[in-house]
Order: sequence, then structure tokens, then C-alpha cells
Amino acid sequence: MVKKKNWFWLTIVGILVAVLLWTVVLKRQSPLQKVQSPTAPAVKQSNQATYAKLQQLNYQNQQQIVINHDQPDFTRDEVTAKKPWANYANLDRLNRAVKAEGLLNQSLMPRVKREPLYWNPTGWHNKQMPNGRFLYNRSHLIGYQFTGQNNNPKNLITGTASLNNPEMLANEDDIAAYLKESPHNFVRYAVEPVYRGDELVPRGVWMRAESPDERIRFNRYIFNIQAGMQIDYQTGYSRVGNPSQSAASSSQSSNNQNQSASQAPPNHQKIWGNTRSHVYHVPGQASYNTGNPQNRVWFDSEEQAQQAGYRKASN
Repeated sequence: MVKKKNWFWLTIVGILVAVLLWTVVLKRQSPLQKVQSPTAPAVKQSNQATYAKLQQLNYQNQQQIVINHDQPDFTRDEVTAKKPWANYANLDRLNRAVKAEGLLNQSLMPRVKREPLYWNPTGWHNKQMPNGRFLYNRSHLIGYQFTGQNNNPKNLITGTASLNNPEMLANEDDIAAYLKESPHNFVRYAVEPVYRGDELVPRGVWMRAESPDERIRFNRYIFNIQAGMQIDYQTGYSRVGNPSQSAASSSQSSNNQNQSASQAPPNHQKIWGNTRSHVYHVPGQASYNTGNPQNRVWFDSEEQAQQAGYRKASN
């Protein structure tokens, strides 16, 4: 009888220990696991009217500007929620990152060593500037310091050095300082790159943030420009020049592509690229005579097509 009682209590103790260990494991799961939780809210549709206006803005010697008197459009329920999360919209048909958002909190911050960055976002054609610095950074939509999402393609864009630091980083550091004050501090946050048409490099980044006590509250647009450099946003290629002229040069590049696509190719140009998929085709491939002629741009060589950001068709 005594042995049966001892076995009963040993069983109870074993169950309690197992439950305790499982609780500890759940609490110590990585930030990455938490961020990718299926319970995170779906990515919210942005204000399309505001997005459309931002698409048309051109840089005029001020890289960061205030939108809507610095008032984000989050609902009070979104801002005062107490369950941290982060979510990343799926890449679009051009493989571009399009939006990241969440409810930030200390619990999402990474606690492991940061891995090197290796993912190249769309339009990634980096080069050294005359001052020796590189033009582009692999810019996170939600900064690494918040969720530990380093090589997530849905969280990376081709951003200029000045877009990344000091412009985005200054806003991010304000949020980080607030979050580190208390584990009970939360910030509703959304970051969205703004593209024109099928351009591979965003014209800018739209950042919004708000805390329940409104100590953090902003609505900003940052132009993706670099002083002394002129960017072709269609491809990501660049040259030394006035950043204010980038808008005109990119539009001209798009117009030239559309004009070339609607015309018969010159005799010396045999390679064509699809301006929508950025895939090029060469004579002899099964896909060479397919596709809408209105979406074609012609190249002198495969090297020229590759330099323009196109990849070769697989068949």
C-alpha cells in the first residue's frame, strides 16, 4: 500500500516538473519565433490616398518631411493593445518588400548574436561614392534592434546610406530608448517603402509610430536620396550628380524603355527584355517569340541586359 502511494506522488511530481519545464521553454523562445507567430494580425491596408501623394513627391533639398502634422492614422485600440507582434507583407510580383508593421515591445528585441547580411534586395547595384563610402545599405523596414529580423527578404530594401543613417536610425533610436525604459512600454509601428510603378528602388520610406502615452508619435516620409549621387530608381544604377535630377532621369529611362518596346528592334539588337518581369530572352530560346511586344525593351548584348538589372530566361 505504501509503495502505491509513493508511486502516485512521484507521478504527480513528475507531471508538475514537466509542466514547469515546458513553461520555461515557451518563455525563452527566440524573438524570431514570436515575430512569426500565426496569431499576429494581418498586414493592415495603408491609406491609399496618402500613398499616392507620396509617390508623386520629388526631393527638394529636405530629406525627411512631416506628413499629416505628424499624426499617424492608427486607431486607439491598435495603440493601446498589450500583446506584442510584428508582421511582414509578402513580396510583390517584382520581389520587392512592400510593408512591415507591428506592436513593438522589449520582448521582441533580439538576444542572440547578429548574423551577417547577405540578402540583396531589388535594385541592389552598390558602388563606392567619391568619398569612399558605399552608396547603398540593405535597409531594414523594421530595424534589426526591434525584432532581430536580419535577412528576411520581406524586411529589406535598397536604401541609401543617408536614408538608413542618420534619417531612419534617428527615429528608430527614439523608439528603442522608450521601449528600454520599461517592459510595459509598447509602440505601434508601420514602415512602408514607396515605389513609382515598376521601379525596383523605392523613392522613399513612410514611417509611422505611436505609443499609448504619445511620447512617441510621428508620421514621416524620408526621401531615398544621397547627396552628390543621381539614382536611376528603375534599375538601381547610379552616377555622380544632383539627387534632385534623379526623378527626371528615372522617368526618362522608363519612357525610353516604353518607346523601345513599342518599336521594331534595330537590326543589331536581337536580345529583348520583359519590362514587367525583368527577364531577357535570346534567339533560339523557346520563349523568344512569346510575350506582349508592348512590354519589350531591346539590348545589344546579354551583358547590357544584365547591367540593366535583367536576368536570363530559363528556356
